Amino acid sequence: MKPALQTMVIEEDIEKIGAYEALRKVKEIGYEAIEISGHLNLDDETIDQIERACKDFGLEVCALSCEYTGKVQRKSFFPGHRQLSLLNDFEGTVETAKRLNCTTLRFAGQPVEMFHDDVEEMREYFRLT
Repeated sequence: MKPALQTMVIEEDIEKIGAYEALRKVKEIGYEAIEISGHLNLDDETIDQIERACKDFGLEVCALSCEYTGKVQRKSFFPGHRQLSLLNDFEGTVETAKRLNCTTLRFAGQPVEMFHDDVEEMREYFRLT
């Protein structure tokens, strides 16, 4: 297992100098992997810069934070930001994961409506067997 940097740690750098240059610094200090956090505004320009930086610097995107919006609608934690979402933008989320060669989507927590449900109800809700 190799350590990965979560991009929320460098979100101010990304805003100031762009994702490409911020990820150059991440590689220079020794990281080989990053997790793209939900703190980033994943607009086309940012995704392009992340994709290019990964190719140029040999970085791996080990996980993408993904927002779950279930039966209970809530405001985004990061209003105005484009976030990855399975229910609101499934195709866009899958396309972003493919572009960044990432096979892991990370959810910060289970849906709010699931906090008090039992395991069987969760299995049925997610259609797990």
